[in-house]
Amino acid sequence: MRTLIAVTFALTACDRQDTPETQAAKAALTDARGTCVQLFQRQRACTDAFIPALVDLRRELNTPKGIAEASREELIPQALAEWKTDSTDEAIAGQCDRLAPQLSAPQVAEGKRCVSLTACGELVSCVMPLMRAQLSR
Repeated sequence: MRTLIAVTFALTACDRQDTPETQAAKAALTDARGTCVQLFQRQRACTDAFIPALVDLRRELNTPKGIAEASREELIPQALAEWKTDSTDEAIAGQCDRLAPQLSAPQVAEGKRCVSLTACGELVSCVMPLMRAQLSR
């Protein structure tokens, strides 16, 4: 009898409607994930401008530790090789699944603004502060 009550309670709990807060949180997460995917896709389209800027930022922040000692000329080809794997649709999806819950509403808004920029140089300038915030965590 106890099992039947527990199962009935569990099924009833599953049938409950989401609260407005839960619906809003789900919508925000979906929006954050979508923006993240678009941003990575734009970075991929702008690889030639994005990767050198990312290498410069990583060297400046020394993230990962020790990267500041390596030469830019040495790091860019390595980063480009890694980017071939890191910028696949599958890798982007996994990265955005991990990152989306951490993104604030202002970061998502800024990401959307960056995505809307057509020139790669503008995109890179826009996205580097977002990358700085992410890498500085």
